[in-house]
Amino acid sequence: MRTLLSLLIFLASQSHASDALKVAIYEPHFAPYLLFTKQQTDVSGIIPDLLEDFSREHELSVHYEVDSRQGGEMKLYGGQVNMMVLSKEWTKHPDKLLFSDSIMPFRDYLYVLSPDKAKLLADAQNVLRICTRVFYVYPQLEPLFQSGRALRIDGTDQESQVRMLQNNRCDFAYLNRLMLLWMVDNRFPGVRFYQVSALMADAPLQLALHPSIGHLLPALNAYLKMARNNGTVETLMDHYLSEESKTSVVEIKPVD
Repeated sequence: MRTLLSLLIFLASQSHASDALKVAIYEPHFAPYLLFTKQQTDVSGIIPDLLEDFSREHELSVHYEVDSRQGGEMKLYGGQVNMMVLSKEWTKHPDKLLFSDSIMPFRDYLYVLSPDKAKLLADAQNVLRICTRVFYVYPQLEPLFQSGRALRIDGTDQESQVRMLQNNRCDFAYLNRLMLLWMVDNRFPGVRFYQVSALMADAPLQLALHPSIGHLLPALNAYLKMARNNGTVETLMDHYLSEESKTSVVEIKPVD
């Protein structure tokens, strides 16, 4: 009897362990998608809020592990973590992972501080200086970098990209729109940015899963579909972004 009880306790503990989601989150911040304190005691943002809701419904526990964008992806391949916010288009080895359906579109644009700067795109004689983020892949910009039409100037995070733009170290910064809106609210109040639609990148923001938790994928996709359709995703976006920030980012017409 004691042996049977011990076996049941062991099996229960193994089942509980398998229901833990180990999620890699980016350092530096990936706000408003991911936000956290240095002590990792307060993880929030659009994605953690969605995962909290999903995990509650399915009696899962979520544990976060902070790493760099590149380090997190390597840990995901090795199974040290089993989930990460990624798009299939950004990964080095997409065949080794499973991917959820889209959470929301992830749109990158060129941004300038003056509409006149956008005219540089029309003159092929100009070598464009574009602030990017180190270790990030930019399929839309790669032909420009390869041809010498543009120079890639890497920053450590999105905030450093904007500061380099302000200091005239680059002509354009290539940024995600929601991340820029969050920075307008929290880092650059009162600064006006101009969004250039040329070379816009549109990728689905997804959750990448290690195959060991592939059994969760159908339920996760069903939850994400519900969250998109019932307005949960839009509500979370509005929670982390102000209306004022949206008026500080102005779209300008494509440059011929």
